[in-house]
Amino acid sequence: GQEKGNKKTKKIVGATALAVTVLGAAGGGIYVINSPAKKVSDFINEGKISEANTLYTKDVKGSFAQEKILDFYLGDTVTEVVKSYEAKELSFEEAKNRLILVTRMGGDKQVTDAQTELEYITELNESRCAYDKANECMEQENYKEAIINYKLVTKVHEEYDEAQKKLAEAIDKYRENILGKTGAPSSEAEFEEAIEEVNEALTTIGEDVTLSERLENLKSGYRDYIEKETVEAVNEKITGAEYVEAVAIIDEAIAKIGEDETLTELRETTLSAYRNNIKAAVDAKLEVFDYEEALDIIKNASEELPDSYFDSLYEEVENEKPKNLDDYMGSSYYFEKISPGALDKLGNKYDTVNMYCMTSYNDGWSTSSGYVYENLDGKLSKLSGLITLSSESDSGDCVLNIYGDGDVLLYTSGIVNETSEPVAIDADVSEQKQIKITLSLTEGESCTMRMLLINFSFEE
Repeated sequence: GQEKGNKKTKKIVGATALAVTVLGAAGGGIYVINSPAKKVSDFINEGKISEANTLYTKDVKGSFAQEKILDFYLGDTVTEVVKSYEAKELSFEEAKNRLILVTRMGGDKQVTDAQTELEYITELNESRCAYDKANECMEQENYKEAIINYKLVTKVHEEYDEAQKKLAEAIDKYRENILGKTGAPSSEAEFEEAIEEVNEALTTIGEDVTLSERLENLKSGYRDYIEKETVEAVNEKITGAEYVEAVAIIDEAIAKIGEDETLTELRETTLSAYRNNIKAAVDAKLEVFDYEEALDIIKNASEELPDSYFDSLYEEVENEKPKNLDDYMGSSYYFEKISPGALDKLGNKYDTVNMYCMTSYNDGWSTSSGYVYENLDGKLSKLSGLITLSSESDSGDCVLNIYGDGDVLLYTSGIVNETSEPVAIDADVSEQKQIKITLSLTEGESCTMRMLLINFSFEE
């Protein structure tokens, strides 16, 4: 752009000399003054764009003499257009259209001059529009938009210095307005809104010590507020054993305020409580030999809240999972798996999921029952568990025996009856390819004996 007052009438020396030559050759100034080229120049100065285009195409374009005469006059045309626009005698569109026409009709120098001045009046027009818009915003107390527009006013504007004074005034009023609105937030939403407003003000104004201090104070207050609200909410969730929800609340808070020592410690404490809670639930299932349910508990916990602890716990339980009787198929008679809650003759209750019942009848036909485990390939080492008479059993004496290959007796319980305490079984079954468990009755009256096999499992 160019400073106001620096506009100079452009004289094209070469064109002038040529015009004088043409004048002499033509026999006088009348030819030049009344030439089509002069009329084209006059049309442009009068804003008669269509007429100028028509006459230029008809009588000037392609004529060396007329084109040179036109170049001579176009220098003054460019100067007058700019002066008239600066004086606000022409609108921007009028001035622009005239200069564009010069770029289409003039020689190299005239085109260059017109393009330069076109850039100048475009910048001046944008500055004027911004200045007018800024003044309007100031009247409406829209200080943010006023600042934005005053900043668009450049030095080509005739009131640039005044615009800078008004810019400073707008900044003061905008700052005062923002400070008044963001002084005492009392909720999360108010803190967030205040921080956003101050950030927006700093973006609009630029560097500002006062607003920067306010922003830091707001961020600090927001952090303290989020910490306090989070701790209260998390403690309430922990009281209700809602650990996953508690961790989610903490993670959401950290996402809002960034890494925070208090919240990080709270998260670890909450996660530790959740781990302990899951471990207790798993242990309760393992006490009743419900390994499948224990593994499901761990799996669900890991899905709800991924944590390497649960991965390790799952692997540990999976490795410790015993081989139950169901894991080795074979043939059986009078042998069934029963649900938790069975009672024995002494009134003891058994809630394990790993429980079977063997039934033997003394009815003249059968005095024993059994279960055969085949194709073991000698890979088992021990069979352990607990036996006791079911509350549904008749009174009488019976014996549980465990046989290996070739019906070699590996274990015998001795006589078990309604007065017997539960008997712990610990039988060595190593190197056996087949194992048979039988329940036999002693001689006596007709009866039905039901023996509970509790937590029977193999070790490999």
